[in-house]
Amino acid sequence: MRAIVDAGDLYRALREASKGQKRKSIPVLANALLEVHDGRLTVSCFDLETWTDREVRTMGAEAGATTVPYRLLRDLAQVWKDAGPMLLEVAEHPTMRKPDHVVTEARTYRRTITPGDPQPCVVVMVTRFNFMARIVATEAEQFPARPVAEGVAA
Repeated sequence: MRAIVDAGDLYRALREASKGQKRKSIPVLANALLEVHDGRLTVSCFDLETWTDREVRTMGAEAGATTVPYRLLRDLAQVWKDAGPMLLEVAEHPTMRKPDHVVTEARTYRRTITPGDPQPCVVVMVTRFNFMARIVATEAEQFPARPVAEGVAA
């Protein structure tokens, strides 16, 4: 997955996708599902009752899907919302073995990664300010499937 999006558009999509979502009791539900297809990035949130999607225009898109911690990505997008283009790219970083720190205006996040298999992550880059962060990702297959209403004509 690879997409170049406007940071302000991404922030608005993340903020709107999470409206009405209740507290997450299952860890993967604290993530946002990011799917790139047909030149658009779809941001989805789910709390086992409500599924919400928002779409964002992309440039240089390559199809794919992953999930990342919602609040961390939202805070990064909020800090950089006026910076213009932001690159989101899935990569594997076998060298990510040390604690990875990301500092935003409001919080400091720390994820410790232990040695072992390569850890998938989403690389977030804002080239205008020479900023790069690696966010630990979870495979999209672990995110719950979109609910389908039974008995409703398509």
